[in-house]
Amino acid sequence: MSLPQKNQMQILPNTPATGISFHRGYGLRASTTPTGDGLHSADLVIEQPGRPPQAFASLDLFYDHEQAIHYATVWGRIWVDSKT
Repeated sequence: MSLPQKNQMQILPNTPATGISFHRGYGLRASTTPTGDGLHSADLVIEQPGRPPQAFASLDLFYDHEQAIHYATVWGRIWVDSKT
């Protein structure tokens, strides 16, 4: 097993995560966190090679975990588009 290179992203297609995608060279890892009252928090980690990850927790709340994943992914793409 080799260690990741300094400029290599930590988000890989086989990484166990709820939703992984790539947009304009950024890795997007969307996940959900149950809130205890039946809702799911949309959470997101954005990575770019050679830079520290950006983490965003509780972007919004949803009744369905799939909606939360979709929202976090779309939100991440908008964030990337605003930075590039």
